[in-house]
Amino acid sequence: MEFWLCSYDSTEKLRLPVIPEQFTVTQGSDVKVININAVGELSLIGKKKLRTISLETFFPATAYPYCQYTDFPKPYACVDLITKWQDAQKPIRLIITETNINTTFAISNFTYGEKPGGHDVNFTLELTENRPPVTTAANSSSSATTNRPVTKTPDTTYTVKKGDTLSAIAKMAYGDAAKYKVIAEKNNIINPDKINTGQVLLL
Repeated sequence: MEFWLCSYDSTEKLRLPVIPEQFTVTQGSDVKVININAVGELSLIGKKKLRTISLETFFPATAYPYCQYTDFPKPYACVDLITKWQDAQKPIRLIITETNINTTFAISNFTYGEKPGGHDVNFTLELTENRPPVTTAANSSSSATTNRPVTKTPDTTYTVKKGDTLSAIAKMAYGDAAKYKVIAEKNNIINPDKINTGQVLLL
């Protein structure tokens, strides 16, 4: 197994001389929990969160027998390179052979230092997955080319009456009581059990 760090344009590369004893990848989703009196807690599963990974090892000052190769840079040359990448505000690529990790990451935190009596530089590198923003330029240019008039369907609204519930309103509007979550999201309602008589809802 090899650990490689590469600059954004792949012109600079650093192979870790001493591989971490372990590495940790965190991958999650945005889950919101809401409480409905009639059924209890429900989970609303959102989009996938950015992966994070943490590496902890050291840059050796001496070619120890367990180093993966011998002609590695001096410890602070490695530190300077990672700091340079971090200051550039560009993502770097992390490659861990024999795994599925070959991805661009942003450097979230880089912590390093020496223990008394030694010249090895211990470090912790925390990385956050790089996910570029999605632009709508292509869609805009397509609309401009066709010169089609843009029409918007008027929003449908409903005024809450005494005794109404979001489930009942969803059943009436969509034919499915479970779609109360759609109404809650459209109207930024945190607690679906709390709606007020006279309140105007977007459907």
